Amino acid sequence: MQKSSPANAVYIQWLNEILLSLNLALAFFYALATHSFVVAGYSNGTSNAYSVLYGFFRAAVRINTFLHYHPATSEKYIRWPDAGGRLGVELAFVLTALCIGGVFLAIVQSVRGSRFYNEVQCPVGGLVYFLAFPITYVLLFGGRGTLAMQSTWSVALPELLCASLLLIVFLLRPFSVWVMGVMMLLHYCLWALVYLRNGSGETIYGKIPPPILLLLIPSGGVVWLFYCQILRRDPSMKSLERPRKEWLLAGLAVSLVGLGALWLPGGGYSLVHAKNRDSLTIEMWHSNCQTGCPVYTITIYGNGRVEYVGEQFVRFKGTQTAFLNENQIHTILEGFDRAHFFSLEDQAFTWGYHTSRVTVRISVDGKNKEVSSDSYHTGAKSGSQAKFVDAAATVDRIIGTDRWVKCGDSRCKP
Repeated sequence: MQKSSPANAVYIQWLNEILLSLNLALAFFYALATHSFVVAGYSNGTSNAYSVLYGFFRAAVRINTFLHYHPATSEKYIRWPDAGGRLGVELAFVLTALCIGGVFLAIVQSVRGSRFYNEVQCPVGGLVYFLAFPITYVLLFGGRGTLAMQSTWSVALPELLCASLLLIVFLLRPFSVWVMGVMMLLHYCLWALVYLRNGSGETIYGKIPPPILLLLIPSGGVVWLFYCQILRRDPSMKSLERPRKEWLLAGLAVSLVGLGALWLPGGGYSLVHAKNRDSLTIEMWHSNCQTGCPVYTITIYGNGRVEYVGEQFVRFKGTQTAFLNENQIHTILEGFDRAHFFSLEDQAFTWGYHTSRVTVRISVDGKNKEVSSDSYHTGAKSGSQAKFVDAAATVDRIIGTDRWVKCGDSRCKP
């Protein structure tokens, strides 16, 4: 390898910083997203992981809405209903990883020019490119006890030990960059086979992360090798100058704004402070389930009038009426405000195949919003979906729909 020109050295330093930051972001978000999928998939519908997945799928829905893309019908009827489809989910992962990478890049660039900057870059980069993904993968899936993961452990432990020893040797007494490149290639090929064979990254929306994004790891490893080789030939090479504080803050702000646009909830509307209470209409209906759940509709008007229509598996079929006072209506509206009803994205809610659903449509002050949710798979009580289902249950409790719906201790006839 010939001695690199100053221009090439600067280019490789820049590229190494960028790819190192993106790989750190990839490992971090891969661990967060995949852990949430695994925990939610094996929970009883009350896990905190649902909140992470709700934010993730909400980002996917936003992306597809922005692109005017509508998922195919076959993508809708699965556990995570119509959550943006594969395109939205993959773009949500990629864009989130890029934004997190921007945050890491701002941190890396903020320490440029420090005394041990170059000395630290090589070992840190090597640990990330060699060990971050394998260690994350084993920690996430090693406890499953499957035959596939048992074989992964038998391969992973010796291979990770050898990779760690070789990395230490390379850092203490560097050997040929081509030899190191061949070893890295074998390392990546082995883990690609492990990843593809076990399918542990496979979800209902495809691989998490998208397989093409994993190319960041070997790409970063190649650049890291060249960077370390340049340092070996010219130990006195100066690191890049630290960017101006204004540029660092601007880059960090862009990354954080991007994350906020993807993950933060949108603007809502307070029902308690509605301008025209007479314009209020709340419609709520419960669907059937595999075991025969009550099917009925409730409509509440701004003047307090309540209309009940029973259809199946209820004590009273047909229409019943009731009236609510001002305090009762206020309590109902407070419940939906706590759930941030007008900012909910129900396409990002989870649901089960055989459980009932509750749907609420609210119209007030010319605004209309409809939200539908599974009644059982709702995640942790502090999550958005659980708060919505709780608000709907408050409607039933205040109206007292049990008198029309329940048939004592037995199930009502169809």
